[in-house]
Amino acid sequence: MSSVRQLPFWELLLVAFTIGLPTLSSGATPFDTKPDFIKTCRFDDSNFIPCSTDSVQGLFDKLVTVVAQPSSRFAMLLALGALRVLPWFVSCGSFRGLKSCQKDLNHLETPETPDRQVQVATKTGPNRQQAFYGPICASWPKCVFAPRKRIGIEGLEHVGTIDPMKISKIRILQGDGPVSVNASLSKVIVTGFASTKVVRNVVSNKDYGWETHIRLPKMRLEGNYHMQGRILVIPLNGHGKCWFEPSGMDIIMRTTTALYQKNGHVFYNVTATKVDYTISGLRLHMGNLFEGVKVLEDSTNQYLNDNWRPVSEALKPIIAKTIEDILLAIMQNIFHQIPADYFVEDLPRVN
Repeated sequence: MSSVRQLPFWELLLVAFTIGLPTLSSGATPFDTKPDFIKTCRFDDSNFIPCSTDSVQGLFDKLVTVVAQPSSRFAMLLALGALRVLPWFVSCGSFRGLKSCQKDLNHLETPETPDRQVQVATKTGPNRQQAFYGPICASWPKCVFAPRKRIGIEGLEHVGTIDPMKISKIRILQGDGPVSVNASLSKVIVTGFASTKVVRNVVSNKDYGWETHIRLPKMRLEGNYHMQGRILVIPLNGHGKCWFEPSGMDIIMRTTTALYQKNGHVFYNVTATKVDYTISGLRLHMGNLFEGVKVLEDSTNQYLNDNWRPVSEALKPIIAKTIEDILLAIMQNIFHQIPADYFVEDLPRVN
């Protein structure tokens, strides 16, 4: 078992400046006040639809992972980095010795969190100091100059992001029509939603559901597949890596909601979502089809790509249902936390 290096106070102080300590909780919920990225609209405003469209666009823009480059703080961080190296230089005797000393310290490096933030963990146990301050880079340039990620909406980190979107498993079971498959996708990563353009968002002033028109230039889904069945006249049997890349997607999402009141605010209870879409292109590849018979695998993938239109139409009910399930889970998480009256100010109060 590798030992854990106990960091001196001066080094912990530098880490606080360089990486950024998490904000301590004040007891307030994250959305007691309206976030800046939400634009508040009113039904009685003649510009309600453009306003609502902008508001939903702001939400989509916030639900992506943003990598912040450190160039604007380069000079300050360079100085902090130099201070971080100075004690190692003194203890190692020279910059030449520092190189070998650095190698000795590398094995003490613990894994970084996905967003490169300091983790606040338990304050008890033999490794209390390391647990509280979380993962520390043994290599100071990594700590100082590495990009930092903002993942999703602050206060809703558990929701994750829509770009990239990670899905542990998708099950597909279809027994009728041109598609008959029993398949699953695992360790799925979906990218492309960062380029989402919200074309129009209309909220009903009768049932308070909404219809959203979205344009997506390109989406890519990749992961591991396991499939038995057929698409069109092509039998498919295999397991391995796969990717699907639809392009020119125009999506219409219809969402059903009910209103409820909590903590002095009106909230959306999202109960269902229905998705329809069109695409202008589709590319795909499934590896290890037919248990690795390369000739059959290549010819099948070529056929599916050459005939992408009927393949897309055949797969449409499955893909639409998958998108619906994913979006429903995300929206239920978001709108149970963020008040609906932040988006539409004159929603009726309910008992």
